Amino acid sequence: MWIAGAEGVSYYEHPSRGFSKAFCSGCGSALPFVNKSGRALIVPAGSLFDKVEHVPEANIFIDEKAGWLKDGLSAKEFSRFSE
Repeated sequence: MWIAGAEGVSYYEHPSRGFSKAFCSGCGSALPFVNKSGRALIVPAGSLFDKVEHVPEANIFIDEKAGWLKDGLSAKEFSRFSE
């Protein structure tokens, strides 16, 4: 339940899989939501204001990861747009 702004939240539920998502209708940012089965509250780390104190405990759906993920994780890092 949202305190304010619920009208700006959009939801997507995949018709044949147990996948659902909530996002801001204006900017597309991921938002917290109760999953399709109703058994878990999903809180995207990017939706938090404070530093996250916990490290990830698991990587899920690894069979569906993008082919470029491993190379992307080891790519050069920049604090802003590269020159």
